[in-house]
Amino acid sequence: MKKFWLWLSSAMSLLAICLGGLLLLWSLVCLLGGPDGKFGEPESFVYASLFGILGFLTISYARKWFLWSINKIYSREKTSMPSQALPIIGDSTMERRTGEKIGWTAGWSGGFIWVIVLSVIFLIQNKLTQGLLGFLLAGLAAISIVSLAPWRHPATPYWKLMVPTYMFFFGAILWAIWAYGGVSDSGLSWWTLVFLLPLLIPLGTMGKKTWNDLNRPVNTSML
Repeated sequence: MKKFWLWLSSAMSLLAICLGGLLLLWSLVCLLGGPDGKFGEPESFVYASLFGILGFLTISYARKWFLWSINKIYSREKTSMPSQALPIIGDSTMERRTGEKIGWTAGWSGGFIWVIVLSVIFLIQNKLTQGLLGFLLAGLAAISIVSLAPWRHPATPYWKLMVPTYMFFFGAILWAIWAYGGVSDSGLSWWTLVFLLPLLIPLGTMGKKTWNDLNRPVNTSML
């Protein structure tokens, strides 16, 4: 259970880093005069300083949070492996599998960055319902990413683990279209969704495999 919270912590810290980047970007917007273009006014510099400090602190602490989570996960990976299964020098099985775990968590989390960005924009625009719903979607997606991670269900096919998170992702797209007033007001058409089909390629290439299928035997020739 502790490992679950560590992976959830790493996913949330990545989202926090993205939020910090957005705050820094908004600080730059304020420095240039804000949405109203009032460049040079004291109010613009005050808001720019405020958002800049918040962005810097958010990224700084989120980065430490992420590194702490990954180090804890890596330490638990090493201590949980039995001595006879430890990889010898020149074998990278443990490092490869840890890299896959980071790739799963960071990759999926990166796919929801835009949801956090839009949610913050909606809150700034005083669209509370749209903004809070976006944060809810991102939070549920983070829980899905961690709870359905393949190493937690090593005998389950990947497609069963990916489908729920895909549902959150496409649900977030529908949320964005709704938040902007529908398909017509957003300047999109339903045919636009066709360009999202390549995102489903992993379902075809990895769908039937399991985490156990991708295990590589440890090299024991030198023992």
